[in-house]
Amino acid sequence: AGARPPLPIVRSAHSSAVSDERDVADLLAQRAVCRAAGDYGRSDEIRDRLYEKYDVRIDDGLGEWSAGGRFGEGRAPWAGDDAPAYVESSASAALPPDAAAYVARKVGERARAKRTRNYPLSDAIRDELFDKYGVTIHDKINEWSAGGEFGPGESWNHVPVEADRAEGDATGS
Repeated sequence: AGARPPLPIVRSAHSSAVSDERDVADLLAQRAVCRAAGDYGRSDEIRDRLYEKYDVRIDDGLGEWSAGGRFGEGRAPWAGDDAPAYVESSASAALPPDAAAYVARKVGERARAKRTRNYPLSDAIRDELFDKYGVTIHDKINEWSAGGEFGPGESWNHVPVEADRAEGDATGS
């Protein structure tokens, strides 16, 4: 019994345009071969590359891919099975609307960077938001807060990487 043939993944009618259709098609074909052979680690790497490079999401249940993650009326935009959306904490200090929109967008970029294991970028975004807006991101509850407040029973202190190093140097650890 050999590997089953790759299932075709087609472009959703609701997809946005992509900059390189040929590369997307080639990566999708490589991913299908990997899935058919049971090489799910490589398949996931290709999925993450499509997401990071082209903002392409794949819905294997539908057999479709979509740049921008839209799959039609009545279906929420795809955020990824392991990439929950972050929301502003109800205890957050108020930010001007343009700053709040920027923070929300950057928090989404950070979640994507973490999902694709780009930790230097993830950390840089976290530190930028803290330095510019006093925003703390609480990964355990998927919330962000200007001022670092998350409500009763939820506290989270942001310590930039540089402060971690300086504290370690001062204590000799």
